[in-house]
Amino acid sequence: MAAQPLAAPLTSDAFLQIYDEQEDGLRRYELFDGEVVERPVPNIVHDEIKNLLMIALTLHFQRAPGYVARVETTFKLGAGLTFTPDLAVVESGRWKTMREKFATGSPDIAFEVVSSDRADRLQFKIDSYLEHGSHAVCCIYPARKRLAVFTKAQWLEVREGGRLEFPSLLPGFGLPLAAIFEATE
Repeated sequence: MAAQPLAAPLTSDAFLQIYDEQEDGLRRYELFDGEVVERPVPNIVHDEIKNLLMIALTLHFQRAPGYVARVETTFKLGAGLTFTPDLAVVESGRWKTMREKFATGSPDIAFEVVSSDRADRLQFKIDSYLEHGSHAVCCIYPARKRLAVFTKAQWLEVREGGRLEFPSLLPGFGLPLAAIFEATE
């Protein structure tokens, strides 16, 4: 029996068209370099952390406007890259220009709550976000009660007693790590 030819990789446009029509399609799948990949199924802790961060950021942006926070928004980063970060922060003016059905480009800050993600895929997402314009990517590890913030220049691990901060991008925003992980207890 002859081997079947491999299908050409999907473009972001084709992926968005196909998976937007499926129930929860864009919440369940992402596009990694043209390959459709199923997202890990979130658990209650994952959702509680994501929602807590959304509330904290929204309250901060009410006091210090300039950015918006969005949960589970699909971003078309490039021709074969389409991701739905758990939470995204985007500059308000830029967000207003994203009035098409899907956001284009990378969020200014992408947040990923890491539960059962494969390490290679998570690293690919971090690299892709940064290569396509994100200023930072924040990975939250509930099981270890730690988080890591990645930028093009460095990465910083925040442990017990630390705070989630983005001083150059979001001056005045700070959230104690303990507050983030209250949802895990």
